[in-house]
Amino acid sequence: MSEPTDKPALPVVQLKAAGWGPFIYRKRVGRVPAGVQDGDLVAVVDKTGKPFGCGFYNAKSMITLRMVSWGPGAVDEKTFIDTRIARAVDLR
Repeated sequence: MSEPTDKPALPVVQLKAAGWGPFIYRKRVGRVPAGVQDGDLVAVVDKTGKPFGCGFYNAKSMITLRMVSWGPGAVDEKTFIDTRIARAVDLR
């Protein structure tokens, strides 16, 4: 049995076809659940439903998904952004 969580699960976007670059173009995106808004962090699954990763969604862009992680693990948006900002500051 899984542990209860106070955080809702990410919406799941299903791909028609997968690629391994950081950008997923609109023509490769299949099913998008109702209520997903531009800028939302979403879980991404391949056409068979297997976890593919997490990305930011934007229906208005030809690059509909910008992947931030690959594989089955969920990404916490705040931790992800805080970590990336800290890494950028350290590089300067």
